[in-house]
Amino acid sequence: MNEQSSSSSSNQTASIAESVADNGNEAGRDSEQFYVDCMSELQFDSFELITEKDDGTLQFNVPYYYAGVVRDVRRKDTDVFNRNRARRLAQEVASLSTSLPLSYSSTVFLRCDEQRLDIMKVLITGPEGTPYENGCFEFDIYIPPEYPSSPMSVNLQTTGKHTVRFNPNLYNDGKVCLSILNTWHGRPEEKWNEKTSNLLQVLVSIQSLILVAEPYFNEPGYERLKGKPQGDQNSNDYNTNIRQACVKWAILEQIKKPSACFKEIIHQHFLLKRDKVLSQCATWLNETKELSSQRKSLKHHYEALKAYYKELQVEMGKLEEKKIIKEQDDDDDEDEEEEANTTLPEKEATDDVTTSSPQEE
Repeated sequence: MNEQSSSSSSNQTASIAESVADNGNEAGRDSEQFYVDCMSELQFDSFELITEKDDGTLQFNVPYYYAGVVRDVRRKDTDVFNRNRARRLAQEVASLSTSLPLSYSSTVFLRCDEQRLDIMKVLITGPEGTPYENGCFEFDIYIPPEYPSSPMSVNLQTTGKHTVRFNPNLYNDGKVCLSILNTWHGRPEEKWNEKTSNLLQVLVSIQSLILVAEPYFNEPGYERLKGKPQGDQNSNDYNTNIRQACVKWAILEQIKKPSACFKEIIHQHFLLKRDKVLSQCATWLNETKELSSQRKSLKHHYEALKAYYKELQVEMGKLEEKKIIKEQDDDDDEDEEEEANTTLPEKEATDDVTTSSPQEE
């Protein structure tokens, strides 16, 4: 896109942002509360993640990491009815519908299959003040037949096609290391407890213990360097890499290729927070530029982030255009419906007059 088109997109972004802010003010709420109110309606829902065909085979309607496991369990006929699992799942899902974390800083969204509560997908927006800020991180969740004796399985799908390790606890193959999932050694009280542990605890742990401001120190043994010059430099370098990966894979890629079950959420998230996200990325770019001027090894991060930032401005502009077109289409539909409702009685009245005229003569 040329500079003139880029400038046009930027101007349009600013204009729409003012419109959204006005909407919030008119309702007597600031932009943060307006965001929370809008996103709360999308936070929890069902989605047809899987379909059982007439021949009994299972078709997954969205990419799902545990598809092979689900099919294997079905083929071996080991997915037997577990009364404890059914009862616990029903209780947890009912609770999750009203207890998932929701804030302007970071929110957890959940989609469970319409027919099977053991198959879920989760989206967590990166908390403010972290290198994950405003990124959309997607997780696949499977509840095994032996639940709650064993914890659920959780896999991160936002991995840059298995090229990015976003955190010492998040591997590039999607593995999530948490004591509560029994995927990381920890104290006995931190591990999964079938009586007291639940999915909400797992999601909150990911949000608050993994997506943190200084993830470098999540690496075992590195916490002893916290507050020391070498530790601070290593942490800054780590965050610089995570930031540019976040913009590329958790922001740009999510805008362009969102999962079907989260598409509305992701686009709404970035539309409502576009000014915030663009400002955040501009700040990251300036800070990375300053760091790269001092340490040449970080220059490639700066160049990458600069390219992603330009692309993000374009993609934000495209989102705005789609929103405007949709609003215009909605307005046209309303106008057509209103016109149909107003012209129909007039036609009926005319028909009545025509029918009665010969009788009067």
